[in-house]
This record gives sequence, C-alpha cells and structure tokens, in this order.
Amino acid sequence: MTREETADCIKVMQAYVEGKQIQYVDSETEDWTDIESPTWNWDLYDYRIMPKPQYRPFKDADECWQEMLKHQPFGWLKHKDDDEPYCILKITDSRISMIDVCEEVAFYDYNETFKQYIFADGAPFGVKEVVWEN
Repeated sequence: MTREETADCIKVMQAYVEGKQIQYVDSETEDWTDIESPTWNWDLYDYRIMPKPQYRPFKDADECWQEMLKHQPFGWLKHKDDDEPYCILKITDSRISMIDVCEEVAFYDYNETFKQYIFADGAPFGVKEVVWEN
C-alpha cells in the first residue's frame, strides 16, 4: 500500500470514528452496502464514506411544485439570513413570485431563490442530489 492509499484509508477510518456512515463494495454485485462494524480488510474490500446529499436549484415549475408538496406549511419559505417568512404566490418555469409579511412582492429566478431562501421547515429550497466522497 502506498502512502497516498494509506492516507485515503485513514480518511475513511477517521470518518468512521467521527460517526459517519461507512460503506463497502460487494465484489459480486459491485453494489455499495452500509457497514456498521468494518473489519478494515483493505486487501479484499474497498471502503468509502457514504455519499452525502447536495442540493441544486430547481430546473422548472414542475420540479419545484413536486418538491413543494413534501414540505409544510405548504407554499412558505424563510430567508436564510433573518428567518423572515415569505409566501409563494406563483411559480413559472423561470421564476418565483413571493410576498413577505409587509406585503412586498419579490420576483426571483430559481438560482437566486436557492441561494437566499429555504423551505419553512428548514430544508433547502432545491432538489437533493447525491455527491460521492473519496
């Protein structure tokens, strides 16, 4: 095992110590499987830190609508900086219109909304994707 390979193994083992979920690859199915108590047999298995979800802005109104249905209260966002509540008035394929408690209307595209707002339940205002860690 090279120094670089050893450093990669240490990263995975340190993540396990920190309580992160570790996975190993099954050589027959080539599927990654969660493991609770790794044996650290690096000659037989590859191990990794379980992928963590990342989020991206919505691509269109349908994708936004489908995700909105999963969050309560429905149609409400909070600003990331000050928790100010906003009610969504309308969604289109290119932008969102919303109103705040002072009845000021704002219009944002999905990228800008993703950067500045979260759902009222605290979830990111976007689509979850999986990002693999090394």
